[in-house]
Amino acid sequence: MKICKLIQYSLWGIVLPLCVKAQNTPRLTIDEKKTEVVYQKNAPQDIIVSVANTVPTDSTTDSYYYINVAKIGISKASYSITPNPQKITFGKNMPVKRDIKVTLHADTTDTIPTIFKITLSQQLNSKPLDSCLVIYQPSPRAPTTVEAKLLKSNADIQADLSTLRAQILNGDTTQTYIGKLIIQKNASAVLPGSDEVKSKSLLDRLRKASQTTSNNLTTNVTINTDATTKDMIVNKTVTTKKNDTSTAEKKGTSTDKTETTQYRLKPQTIDSVIVTIKEGEIEFLRVRMLDGSNYVNIDAPIQILDIASRFDDKLTNSVDGSYIFVKDAVDFIVNQRFNYFPSDGTYFLTNNAKHPVKELKVYANAGLNSFVDFRAFTDLFGALNNQANGLLQIEAKSKIYVHRKNIRNHFMYVFYGLEPYFGMSKFDSKFDTVKIADTKTDINRMNLFQRSFFNVGIKLNIFRWDFRPANTLYFNYGYQYNATNITYVNKATSKTDSITGSGTFHTQYFELGLTSKRLNNFGFDGSAKFLFQQLNENSLYANSGFNRLMNFNVTTYYYPGTNPKNCFFVRFSNYLNFSERKDDFYQLQFGYSLNLKL
Repeated sequence: MKICKLIQYSLWGIVLPLCVKAQNTPRLTIDEKKTEVVYQKNAPQDIIVSVANTVPTDSTTDSYYYINVAKIGISKASYSITPNPQKITFGKNMPVKRDIKVTLHADTTDTIPTIFKITLSQQLNSKPLDSCLVIYQPSPRAPTTVEAKLLKSNADIQADLSTLRAQILNGDTTQTYIGKLIIQKNASAVLPGSDEVKSKSLLDRLRKASQTTSNNLTTNVTINTDATTKDMIVNKTVTTKKNDTSTAEKKGTSTDKTETTQYRLKPQTIDSVIVTIKEGEIEFLRVRMLDGSNYVNIDAPIQILDIASRFDDKLTNSVDGSYIFVKDAVDFIVNQRFNYFPSDGTYFLTNNAKHPVKELKVYANAGLNSFVDFRAFTDLFGALNNQANGLLQIEAKSKIYVHRKNIRNHFMYVFYGLEPYFGMSKFDSKFDTVKIADTKTDINRMNLFQRSFFNVGIKLNIFRWDFRPANTLYFNYGYQYNATNITYVNKATSKTDSITGSGTFHTQYFELGLTSKRLNNFGFDGSAKFLFQQLNENSLYANSGFNRLMNFNVTTYYYPGTNPKNCFFVRFSNYLNFSERKDDFYQLQFGYSLNLKL
């Protein structure tokens, strides 16, 4: 029994000091949280880091700890704490809780979040006893889930960190501020059975009962409320007075012409708005009311930079046919008169009383990869089948929007953009030049065209039609310049000279194509080109002039996840020569988009 007692007391002697030490270990928190997400404001902000200890107040031994703040990753250190590290002391007759102030800077040049870690340790450079994480966002952003959550969970924060890591790996993430989206509070829905309301200004006038007289025209507007539905019933009466003096019998008599129209309006409170921006316009706008009804831009997209000119566009409820106007739903305040198209994205605004998001800043990505598409291809037949196709092709293209106006009430556009592009090809040494032995004979035009090492061109987007489910029909006119190296072979010595010159082509073409998406990250593009190709005159060959060609091209693409810059392509292209069909050639290429770290 004495031995058991001795063992018991020994165990208590070991465990009790450990428990006391664990109890006396300070705890580090920010508003009782371990992870704090803070959004940037126009002025500096202070966050308070609390260090709580449970050292007995009668303890005669002081305890010393160090608070250190350090950033994570390559983001800017948009914070300050003086000094850093900071020493704190706990002991007899001392407070058991200390507050440390960290100041967050109002640096509007930041474009990616600043992540920093606050640690508590007993010695400098020793293992931390406790820590907190702060994520300082440069501006408010829409939640990762559009509707489901307004407060971010740990999973959402982890997703944000993954996105941040991808942005850092993708190179330049500089952004330019374009403007801000603003949600409206109330809207009046025009119900089915009403006479058509053609403009938002007319709707505003109808909601005010009034009587006006101008010359012989009298307008009287009366408003009643339906006792059951609470809808507004607006009656508009226009009376035109006429004096008829056509005959003596009717001289001095008057006839009045009266026109009556009726409108049923339903006052609504807006709950939330979803705005999807694509290629400089609002492709999708959905307004959700407190009663659960939804209004969508069914007929046409909306120009975001010139949204005021589209305030009278209707957003329709597909369930009952009622509609509201764009001006009743959202507004966009531009940063400057001559502005730029914002980057593609989806934004969520809400009038929710607990977590309102009534305005959001909109940016344009300014990195090179945002507006230039770089791709690298290799040709399977050139690599494995000994054909004169490029072993490596580097291509780059961009798109310049002239305007984003659509054909009224359609997702159609005419003469809306230009697409400059260029490409360079590396051939096997057997095919990198076209060899000639006699300058007085005709050269094979298709052979010369197939081996061109350089091309540059531009397309004019004449027509485009976007239609459901996710298809685009387009028609372009373009010009392309090609150059091919030519080498002269000496008949007497059978030796090949260095590059003698180059053959050049000037090609005009019309292109008809269809793009279709199975999902956002998988789809295909098919096109047919009719080409008018001119071969320039040259002293190295006898023929020149125009030729007619046809090109059929099919490209399939896929990219994993949500990053279109990591895209894989398979492309088949076939060139047909109407003058000599035996000169036709084809290409089968595999490619990958290049994300340059610039």
